[in-house]
Amino acid sequence: MLGKLLKHEFHAVSRLLLPMHLALILITLVGRFYVQFAMSNMDSRFDLINVSLVMFYMLALFAILILTYVYLYILRPHKNLFSDEGYLMHTLPVTASMHIWSKLIVSICWILLDMFLISLSVFLMLVNPDFLEYWPNMIGEIQEMISITTGMDFVMGAIAYIINLLISCARGILVVYMCMAVGHSFNQYKLLISISIYIGVYVVTSIINTLFSILVGIPWLKNGGFSSIFVMGIYSDSYQSSAQLLTWFDALFSLVIAVAAFFVTRYFLTKRLNLE
Repeated sequence: MLGKLLKHEFHAVSRLLLPMHLALILITLVGRFYVQFAMSNMDSRFDLINVSLVMFYMLALFAILILTYVYLYILRPHKNLFSDEGYLMHTLPVTASMHIWSKLIVSICWILLDMFLISLSVFLMLVNPDFLEYWPNMIGEIQEMISITTGMDFVMGAIAYIINLLISCARGILVVYMCMAVGHSFNQYKLLISISIYIGVYVVTSIINTLFSILVGIPWLKNGGFSSIFVMGIYSDSYQSSAQLLTWFDALFSLVIAVAAFFVTRYFLTKRLNLE
C-alpha cells in the first residue's frame, strides 16, 4: 500500500513542481545562450539589459527554491492531511505511518532534485573557459573545506556530509509535520499554536546545539583555538576530535529529533486529529 501512496504522492506533487523546474531548465538554457552572446558582444548599450536579466534570473532561482520548500513542508501536507481533503485521506485503509512515510520520501527526493537542478543551473551560467581553468583548484578547496569542517579525510567527510544532509532534511520535514499535527488537535487557533510549537522546538534545539558546541570546543580553545588548527601542515588532534564529535553529534541529534517527531506526528494523526 505504501507503493500506491508513493505513486499518488509523486504524481500530485509533480503536477506543480515538475513544470516549475522545467521552466528553470528552460531559463538556464536561454540564459546560457545569452551569456555567450553578451560575452562576444561587449557593448555598454546592453549593460541595463544584462543587469535586469541577472536580477530576473536570481529572483527566479529564489522563487523556485522558496516555493518548493513551502509547498513540500507546509502546503501539501496541510491540504492533504489537515484540511477537508484529510477526511478522504484518513478513510483510506492505510496507517498514519504510511501517510507520513509517503510524504517524507517524496519530499526528500524533490528537495534533493531541487538542490541539484539549482546548483547545475548556477554552474552552467558561470561556466566559461576562464572558470574551467580554476575548476581543479576549486575542487581542491571544496575537498579541503569538507575535511576541515568534519575533521575527517575527504571520502569519510563527504559520506558524513551526505548523511547529515539526509537526516537534516528528514528532521526539518518531520518537525513541521509534528507541529501541524499537534496544532490541529485543538479546536481553535490551530495555525497560531502550530507556529508557536515550531518556534519553541527551534529555540530549544538551537540552545542544546550551541551548548554542546561550546562544551566540545573548550578543550580545543584551551589548546590555542584557531592557531592550533594546523600543526606542520596537518590538522591538530584536538581540532580533529572536536570537529568529528560535532559532525556526528549533529547527525545523531537530528536523528533523535526526527524519530521523536515521527512518533508524535503518528500519535496525533491516529488519536488526536481534529479536522473541524
